[in-house]
Amino acid sequence: PHARGLARALAMTAADVDATAAAEEASTPAQPSSRSRSRSGARRRGDEGGSPVCTGPVPLLCLLLGGPGSGKTALCRGLQAQFPHLLAVSGGDLARLATSDEAAAASPLLHSVARQLADRRRRKAAGRRLAAFVAEVLADGLRSRTADGAGGLIFDGVRARDLEVLTAALGCSAAQSCVVLRLECPRETMLERLRARGDRQGDERLGLRDTTDDEGRVEAHAQRAAEDEEALRSLLGDSAFQTAVRTVDAARTTEDVLAAAEAALRAVAGAAAVAHRPAADGAAAAAPERGGAAAPPGRLLVDWPVRLLATARRLDADLHLDGRPRVAPASGTSPAKGGFA
Repeated sequence: PHARGLARALAMTAADVDATAAAEEASTPAQPSSRSRSRSGARRRGDEGGSPVCTGPVPLLCLLLGGPGSGKTALCRGLQAQFPHLLAVSGGDLARLATSDEAAAASPLLHSVARQLADRRRRKAAGRRLAAFVAEVLADGLRSRTADGAGGLIFDGVRARDLEVLTAALGCSAAQSCVVLRLECPRETMLERLRARGDRQGDERLGLRDTTDDEGRVEAHAQRAAEDEEALRSLLGDSAFQTAVRTVDAARTTEDVLAAAEAALRAVAGAAAVAHRPAADGAAAAAPERGGAAAPPGRLLVDWPVRLLATARRLDADLHLDGRPRVAPASGTSPAKGGFA
């Protein structure tokens, strides 16, 4: 569905994409300027590491971590049905869209990333740039629906180490915002699911097929487990890590996994964080994003292909391909490259 959506989005003129993004962002109310202000009732699990504090409503960022075939994408959809004011998306799907031939033809940035991915010697650097881009798309998507009552994101396909890029883009700290559900699944179960699923369009561009097979992907995930845990502890701080990171047995039935994940999310985030947030100025919370399909009653949707192209156009306008800003920064400042170098 996302691939068809990208084809439709590409059929829009550049002016249409820009107008859609501008209209969505104009409908989102400005956030308070005080860095110390937070939403009434929002959880605050500490500010370890000097991370920024949200300037307005604290978004709930629910990251699903698990190996290939552990059921992350299905759980993401199931959780949004239980928390319809939270947006849901697969970061892996966004990465596949961003590396498609169509996206590369539409954006110099994405063209550059695609060329790097095609070169095995440069694939690690390309992966970092792609992860930073996906984080920007996620942040833009959430901001575009805040006025309609969106309170956060449920997402997968993002490494623990890349959470910092997303929280920085949203101007909040991981310790305030993040809940991490780790899906534990036996190796044989993941392999069985991967074989039944087969290849997904775009896997080859991400290098998932020319360097390893299903067994290799599962083994690579197991080898990264310690690295991911260390990255989470560093980002969240020890206190928040103990509270925010929960394990879910993903080998059970779909219904049991969803029930366990829902209970874990409510236990960590608290009733205030997962309660419905009213749409601003009476806007209909179930209204679709402009240009997108209608959402099921009470559920918020984002037209992610359109959002991806709008984000790419913004970054193409703001940054050179090496990550330097096109407009010289004010004297005495040195803005970060945001991971796009």
